[in-house]
Amino acid sequence: MLLFGVSWGQQYSKLQLKGDQFLKKDQYTEAIAYFSSLDSITKLNDPLYEYYMGVSYFISPNEKEKGIPHLENYLEKVDSIHMEDYGHHHIYYILGKLYHLSYSFSKAEEMYTLFATKISKTLAIPEKEKAEMILNANRSIEQCKFGRIAMNNPRHVIIESLGDSINTIYPEYAAIVSQDEKILLFTSRRPDTKGGKKDKSGQFFEDIYRADLLQNTSWTHVILQGQKYSQSGITVYPTLSAQIWIDKAKQHQITPILFPEHPQKGSTTEGKQVHDIHIGITTQQKSCIAPVGLTWNKVSQIEPLLNLHNNDGNHANLMGQLLTSYVFYEVITGESADLLPFIESIAVTESNQQILRQLASETIQANLPCLFDS
Repeated sequence: MLLFGVSWGQQYSKLQLKGDQFLKKDQYTEAIAYFSSLDSITKLNDPLYEYYMGVSYFISPNEKEKGIPHLENYLEKVDSIHMEDYGHHHIYYILGKLYHLSYSFSKAEEMYTLFATKISKTLAIPEKEKAEMILNANRSIEQCKFGRIAMNNPRHVIIESLGDSINTIYPEYAAIVSQDEKILLFTSRRPDTKGGKKDKSGQFFEDIYRADLLQNTSWTHVILQGQKYSQSGITVYPTLSAQIWIDKAKQHQITPILFPEHPQKGSTTEGKQVHDIHIGITTQQKSCIAPVGLTWNKVSQIEPLLNLHNNDGNHANLMGQLLTSYVFYEVITGESADLLPFIESIAVTESNQQILRQLASETIQANLPCLFDS
């Protein structure tokens, strides 16, 4: 998509010829070394120094953000006429990407918008290519909007290794799960890559790897979350994927646990509705059910002043996360959560921890999670 080193209105300078030669051969390391060695007068007066340094850092694998000040300086030093002559309107997109990577979403959106505007007015680019560039820029703007929402609504997560066969000392990228949710596909840079060769940065070339999510790891339990449901109850969604996962887990002697999610704030019916959907799944394929929603309901009924939700009324706050953790502790271990000690490092008072533990255990005793033999 990006047009490196395209000049539409002027003769190539020596610096431009050298810079384009590096970029066309993807020699970013050599380019950075060469332009860093230029004399101070050239660095100060020739904006192309800033351009090639910025772009070289952008295409480097590990030092991308170092390109930001160079490209900012470049935009300060060149006017629109020179930008048109150099064919460098793609610089707005590149700088947008760098801001994007550094979570500066507002700045990134501004650059993507500028890029789309400039490209739309550029006569030298065919309309089909122009439309594709603008589409990519608009897609990046939407990603920034989602990123801002995600940053403003953080989730408390624990990252765990999937085992030595998947999470190695080497880089792993771009993981996707197959439609039937059984196979994990990802790329990695490992010594067993086809050909065993390395790129200019000294890393092995990427290869595609495949892993069976159950066979390639040593699991005792699998928690299955995310069953789609209708809040109104009007629409009935299929549960076949959950049934397939349950069956697959049991084939590998792994205990499946269904995770009916907690209700939204203020809802008195959603917790039981979601729990009942999961009971329906177990009539087709036997599985444990963690009574998370029912436990939340019990806490809300008995201790209405305890707030389990974030400000959005949907996601769990720390107290809600702790309550759900107590439920899973007892379901997985078979040990009573009520007997757990006070955990001082968790910012929930000792009395509230005791209440949450007690109500989690009471709910589990009234709704036994694992009544199945096969």
